[in-house]
Amino acid sequence: IKKGRIIEADCDVYRVNCQQYEINASAGANFNTPKVEASAVVTAQGQINGNGGMAVEGGSGATFKGDVQQTGGSYTTDGDVVAKGKSLATHPHIDSIGGTTSPPL
Repeated sequence: IKKGRIIEADCDVYRVNCQQYEINASAGANFNTPKVEASAVVTAQGQINGNGGMAVEGGSGATFKGDVQQTGGSYTTDGDVVAKGKSLATHPHIDSIGGTTSPPL
């Protein structure tokens, strides 16, 4: 195996059973497949890049730490947006005579 330049196996299922699986690829690793699944947590030590959109479903939703920057496009939700405790959907304003306005329509 050490003398060969390519190791190739053609089969229906390729399964490895072990305590830990490690890959050291100095130039990169490519997965040419329509789907990659993990049965639990996936952790990236670097940036995550994507070109086909992103979908998160189930669990507790998504949580971010740090700044979030969006360029181009719009942000659309059928829920509320809350910033510093103020609801975008239900926040009132003080009107010109000191009263409180109704929430946004």
